[in-house]
Amino acid sequence: MAVEYVYALHDFVPHNDDEIDFEAGERIEVIEKDDLYNDGWWTVSILHSVRIIGILANALNNRDVI
Repeated sequence: MAVEYVYALHDFVPHNDDEIDFEAGERIEVIEKDDLYNDGWWTVSILHSVRIIGILANALNNRDVI
């Protein structure tokens, strides 16, 4: 299975413990799209000094930029 990446359109500061923070332009790996609940939250991963895994609202990224 191919790895899918999205790129942040803007900075995001999490509001909950399971959300992930990122900066505009940052590459985000999509681990799982929430097809089961279809509520728009994906499980994602970002590599900083360590790999961080959290959730992301899929409306907060740009799928057209790769």
